[in-house]
Amino acid sequence: MEHILTLSNLLSFSRVLLIAPFLYYLSFNTPQHNWMAFGIAILTILTDYFDGILARRNNHVTTFGKYIDPIADKLFVGAAVLYLTFYRGNMPMWFSWIVIGKDVLILLGGVILLRRGIVVQADNPGKITICAMSLVLIFYLFNLDQLGWWAMLLTTLFVLHSTYFYTAKFVRFLRGTAPYKS
Repeated sequence: MEHILTLSNLLSFSRVLLIAPFLYYLSFNTPQHNWMAFGIAILTILTDYFDGILARRNNHVTTFGKYIDPIADKLFVGAAVLYLTFYRGNMPMWFSWIVIGKDVLILLGGVILLRRGIVVQADNPGKITICAMSLVLIFYLFNLDQLGWWAMLLTTLFVLHSTYFYTAKFVRFLRGTAPYKS
């Protein structure tokens, strides 16, 4: 049985806990509060960066970590996108549905593969998409809607590409034509 209380797993789980203070600061929509929300977003990015490095360096890569890491990312991004769309109202709804839809498809695919004993890690298309998504969120967080709009259009292409990439990867795993590590 693997030990799940590792520093890297705690860093991943901390991103889930940071959603509430992030949304709290966003709710005020003042420059000072937006900077606080931005600081929390940077903290989540840093925990996402360091959790994987620590896990590999300390030989603490766990199945739990492989799942909590992407789930934490999707929850944080999903909460931010939905909040900016439905509470602030400055992010277009169609973009929120694209982001949430992609993440739901990836999570459902992950559950199906997990039932077959297959654990899939993030690849470059997903990592690039989350970086582009972060830029969009920063623009909308600071009410830079015009810049956000252009970044959102580019990010939509990344979202569509990563959705295609992960769908093709999912099909290869189901067919048994993709190598995997469990």
